[in-house]
Amino acid sequence: MWMKIDQNKEISTDKLKQGSLLRCPMCKGRGFFEPTQVSTLKTCENSAIKLPQLASKKKSKQWPKPRSKYNLPSINNIKNLPENRHVECSGSGENEFHSELLPLKEFSDGQYNFDDATAKKTDSVIRTGTPQRLSLASSTDSICDPNLLPSPKTPKNPVETFKLCMSKLKSNNWNESVNALKEIVQISRFQPEVIEPSMVLVYRRLISLLKSFRSIVARTACQASNELFATMANSQRPEFDEVVNILLQKTADTNKAVRQDANEALDTMILNIPHSHSIRAIINKGITHKSPLVRGASARLLVCVVGIVGVETIFNGGKEIRGRILNAGATFMQDGNQEVRNFGKRLIKMFIKLDDFDEVLQSEVNEILLKRIEKTLITMNLLNLCDLKVVVK
Repeated sequence: MWMKIDQNKEISTDKLKQGSLLRCPMCKGRGFFEPTQVSTLKTCENSAIKLPQLASKKKSKQWPKPRSKYNLPSINNIKNLPENRHVECSGSGENEFHSELLPLKEFSDGQYNFDDATAKKTDSVIRTGTPQRLSLASSTDSICDPNLLPSPKTPKNPVETFKLCMSKLKSNNWNESVNALKEIVQISRFQPEVIEPSMVLVYRRLISLLKSFRSIVARTACQASNELFATMANSQRPEFDEVVNILLQKTADTNKAVRQDANEALDTMILNIPHSHSIRAIINKGITHKSPLVRGASARLLVCVVGIVGVETIFNGGKEIRGRILNAGATFMQDGNQEVRNFGKRLIKMFIKLDDFDEVLQSEVNEILLKRIEKTLITMNLLNLCDLKVVVK
């Protein structure tokens, strides 16, 4: 190996081992180079012009000091504490500082309700300093008003009141429309002949209120339709069919009160409207609806209609109504929802005891639909035969 000292001279490492010392020609034994003119100029410029320091590069690890000037007082002697204070010590030591608890909040009479059984427990919980959720006197559970319509009261001038209400029903303000609908219901209770000529217009405005997304408006419209079914018993098409269709949709509403009011209105409808009109309105949109709640409500209503009118009356009546009932029952028997299937079986079971049921069923119901429910019909016939044998014995 060789070591360069100059460009022209080279010394071997053997001479270094003999102890001869060499001096670096660049630094000349000082260990650093001499500054050049360029470097000295740069350092002078940097020292002459200094930029302001915006922020410190070093980040402080300490927490910022609190802005508040007040501190909690320290307690040196724990024995001087009052009886209604509880202090927890973090450790054992003579020179420890203990903070005093904040003063207890005093409540006025009637602001909070305390039972006698929980008075001692609440007092002990507050004394120990742990939080306790208190029940406000005004925060009672909100109970839905079951009846939004006014109580029956004889109107003074029903003709003029009805004309004024019909003009208010066309208003875009839902509050005025709801109040006008309540007045119309009040008139229909005592003088229905005043409303009879304009019942189509009332139904049209009732449809728009039933479609409202406000629960209070939808509930009022459902209850108003309930009263109008009972007092007017009007089934003019197509407004009546549309009202029944929307009421069936409201049976699947997310609001429980709206569902209950819609079911009550439909129950009143099948009690007061002729069965041919009510069956037609229910079957038109209720069988093929996507919601199982609507299909279940439709099947329940058809079972109720057949039970009210009578099985033989419907079976021996018009061919159109009989065919619609049997097709609806067969469709419900193959539904995906169990409750709908049970209502369909109940509907068909009401007719299965009749003599000409098999022939009428094959003539009225589609063959493809009969093949799907064939096994269910066989089991129902067997059960019917077993019931007949038990009765004969």
